[in-house]
Amino acid sequence: MSKEAEQAVFDKVAQHCIKQGVQASMTDGLGCVYRDERGRKCAVGCLLTTSELRKLSRLNLKGETIAKLPVSFVTDLQMRLGLSAETELLSALQTCHDKHLDEGIRSYTLAMVGVAKHFGLSTEVLLAAHEAKVGSPFRPSNWEEANA
Repeated sequence: MSKEAEQAVFDKVAQHCIKQGVQASMTDGLGCVYRDERGRKCAVGCLLTTSELRKLSRLNLKGETIAKLPVSFVTDLQMRLGLSAETELLSALQTCHDKHLDEGIRSYTLAMVGVAKHFGLSTEVLLAAHEAKVGSPFRPSNWEEANA
């Protein structure tokens, strides 16, 4: 596993989710999907090729968490991205998207700072994307807690 690969995945997901600003969700509001009818993509969805997205759709797995996808699919994805088969990074990124993005960019950014800390990743691209989206630097009241 390459730390550079993990950083590249983290950065891509952070930029995508902050720029999009909302979850990729089903029109009935019953959950997140990898790509919704409006073309929006979730944290893991932005990493998938069109072919991989079609495969999930054919298998009727578009609303399942990465933990519930076929092991072979996840293993192939992790290999393509240069990630270790043991990493939980994709699951952590998906959880941030699913649980925090609709609470706002600030909440999402704070959750992603926690993910970065857990995996030993830089927040430079995340914080730059946050500032570009909201027009001011990220300064949560509990920044010290997030960086402790």
